[in-house]
Amino acid sequence: MRAGLFGGTFNPIHLGHLRAAEEISEALDLERMVFIPANIPPHKEGHELAAPPVRERCVLAAISENPRFELSRVELERGGPSYSIDTIKRFIKEHPGDEFWFVVGEDAFSEIDSWYKYKELFSLVNIAVMSRPPGIRAHLLPRALEGEFLAEEWGYVHSSGKAVRFVSVTPLDISSTAIREAIREGRSIRYLVPETVREILEKEGHFGPGELND
Repeated sequence: MRAGLFGGTFNPIHLGHLRAAEEISEALDLERMVFIPANIPPHKEGHELAAPPVRERCVLAAISENPRFELSRVELERGGPSYSIDTIKRFIKEHPGDEFWFVVGEDAFSEIDSWYKYKELFSLVNIAVMSRPPGIRAHLLPRALEGEFLAEEWGYVHSSGKAVRFVSVTPLDISSTAIREAIREGRSIRYLVPETVREILEKEGHFGPGELND
């Protein structure tokens, strides 16, 4: 089975996340896309972060109507900082016959050399980089590993045989930060998030004053 692993804080999940996941699933012919909410993202420690149950509930509400989308609680249940390498190893161990694509944004990929055990990632899993035209940018590759890749029209092949593929997605300029700010200021978030998510956030007061862990 071909599966995507889409991690993030989802603080909160929004239509940009969902549309990107849909387009990547189609482009790579994935049978399932797994959304993996982070418990404590190492690169965002100290940032405002809603409680895990709130973010989990919003993800479940957002993906409920798409049979290809599913949620994993692996990082929430593990606790502590959420390192992608640990999550990927867990999926490979539990599903040895599956072909996994780790989904990451272009901005995050450009900083992947700051991730925990990042060199090991390229030999473990295929990587799908959510890109915007014109697509491939050579400088995104970690300079320490440039000699380990061969360039292809669609991306790169690592010496391990795993791929780094740049997938252009619709550039919806929606951010979780702006959504949280709108909620705090009493402005509408309609059409930025699924209606089911909007109801959870607005009607129950999540992301308002006192609802975030700083």
